[in-house]
Amino acid sequence: MRDIGKYRGKRKDNGEWVYGFLFKIWEQAYILWGTTNGIPNMIEVIPETVCEHIRRLDKNGVKIYEDDKWRLSGKTFIVKYGESRPYESGEVIGNIHKDPN
Repeated sequence: MRDIGKYRGKRKDNGEWVYGFLFKIWEQAYILWGTTNGIPNMIEVIPETVCEHIRRLDKNGVKIYEDDKWRLSGKTFIVKYGESRPYESGEVIGNIHKDPN
């Protein structure tokens, strides 16, 4: 399957994660994952949960997104876009929107 997920966000209607491209109108955020007969396939997401893929994988091959909880050498960090940490040697253990504690 082709990888189209540069962003992720929790669906506003059921709270499930959806992956694709970000599209915003005023205060609303949508994730777009393709088109059907020229009509966009998109779903409204909770704006506060939208996270961008940082274009790196953890040591287990898991994509790393902003707001992920990431562990390295027994310490836990919150991933922020643009930080330069050795992500490949750590691992994703959750995210702040799914596991707030």
